[in-house]
Amino acid sequence: MLTAPGPLARSATLLPSPRQPMSAYIPPHRYQLLSALVGTLLFGCFATLYPISLWMLVYKHRLSRRGRYTKIGIWLFAIVTILFLLAIAHFVLLICLAFAPFTSDSAVVGESVPSESRSATADLAITMSALLATVCHFIGSAFMTYRVFIVWGRRRVSITLPIMLLLTTFAGITITAANTSDGDEVGLMARMFESNAFPLVISTLALTLLTNITLLVLLLGRLVCHGRMLRQYRVNVDAPAIHWKVARTVLRSEGLYCAAIIANLVAFSARSYVVVVTLNILPQLGGISFTLIITHTGFSEIMAQLGKDDAAERGSRLRWAAPVVDATQSCDRLTPFDSSGELSSFPRVS
Repeated sequence: MLTAPGPLARSATLLPSPRQPMSAYIPPHRYQLLSALVGTLLFGCFATLYPISLWMLVYKHRLSRRGRYTKIGIWLFAIVTILFLLAIAHFVLLICLAFAPFTSDSAVVGESVPSESRSATADLAITMSALLATVCHFIGSAFMTYRVFIVWGRRRVSITLPIMLLLTTFAGITITAANTSDGDEVGLMARMFESNAFPLVISTLALTLLTNITLLVLLLGRLVCHGRMLRQYRVNVDAPAIHWKVARTVLRSEGLYCAAIIANLVAFSARSYVVVVTLNILPQLGGISFTLIITHTGFSEIMAQLGKDDAAERGSRLRWAAPVVDATQSCDRLTPFDSSGELSSFPRVS
């Protein structure tokens, strides 16, 4: 008596193994649709953070006297805009590739889409996603290296290790692309899961993760040391220093991006179809993590500036409050009026 396969057996058929034929590495449509859905949600988050970050840059880096903007503000504006344009291109690509097999003219009604069409669509999706993720990674890593250089007092020694890691990562990506470009008879995912190219893909992802962790440690270490110095010599400050807020923001945003890289590393190590989804979220997460730092630090500085303005306004009210003597009252009691118009009384001085 034949029985239907259980859920464990059905889920096991979704994960390819090295013993399966090359055609087994063609991802099914559900993973392409899932990657389009996740990419759409992340693009919506990025599209919301993009104008907010631009407003923060305009508010923070504007010079009131000359009416110009600082050089770092212009660079940040350009980087955020480039990342957003890359995110738009990646979003359009995901939508087109997700619905391409269903609108193919070669597919007959009632029959499945040919494996050649599925393989070409999957190869194009993985290639473009990897290319856009690489560009976003190097843009974000280059600016993080510049941040480390500024935070460490423009010492060239501080960026020696990050630059070496970036060059090694670029070399690893180039070698991996050269080894996976040969072999038109099989798909790109099959070539990446082969015994020759598989260690190169894993090592490239590990170098990418190591580069992000190194930049994060160098930046946070300097900010934490500076924050401890401020707390040690400024004991009268009740609120936390701005460097602690920046450190927490950088840790959360970069931690999210590092978690996505770890997910790609695990998916590639398991030779799972989930890599189609995890690879497609990298371009969006790169822009989200970058704009989160700008938005959160901008809000913190604006709130700190508003607090200073409020304290200065209260101090000016106290300085300009002058006692007014009423001739009808006794001279041993004064009735002052402050700048807000509220009435208060001072006790009699003996």
